[in-house]
Amino acid sequence: MAVSKGLRASHEVADVILEMDAAHATHAFRYVPRPSEGQTIMLYTARPANAYAAIQRLLDQCAADPASIRELTMFPGEWPPAHLPERPITGDQLREWSAEKERLRQTEISFQSSEPPEPDWFFTLREAFFVTGFVRDQDDKLVQSADPREMESEEQALDLARAMVRSDYAGVVAWKHIGVPPGSMNGPREILYRFGEVPGYE
Repeated sequence: MAVSKGLRASHEVADVILEMDAAHATHAFRYVPRPSEGQTIMLYTARPANAYAAIQRLLDQCAADPASIRELTMFPGEWPPAHLPERPITGDQLREWSAEKERLRQTEISFQSSEPPEPDWFFTLREAFFVTGFVRDQDDKLVQSADPREMESEEQALDLARAMVRSDYAGVVAWKHIGVPPGSMNGPREILYRFGEVPGYE
């Protein structure tokens, strides 16, 4: 609505807002279940550093006098230079982008909720496909988000890796092991897909 009324939002600002939109609409940032309650939720959001920069740019674009807004904050010197985007995002682009993000999220959810492949109890050598991602913790240290997830096929591994890239991972990698017993991640490894920072998977 703001864009349709003339807001000149950059693609970077729009990306952050779209990443945070679903969680904000459900009040997930305010009412996050506690681990003691036995509840878990999947929360999609933007990295804090990206979100802060986007908010700063958005305030610059909305303010009649950006300098006066900056002086009201505790960190005016940390704001990026104020400027209007040369090619602001359009309403049509926003709708198309939002629909694409939702499709990718649903793809990732379907993979995460699917049953793991049935184990092969015979000691046979095979190809095995895995995907894992890396995120930055509160201290901005790069950590592996979870144990590698085994997929049933190379196609599924690549689909999940690409979906994770469009989420908020600092790095994503998909690979296959050639000639390994069931449940093993040892043996020769071939990288199928790599994005961002993936230490140990060079």
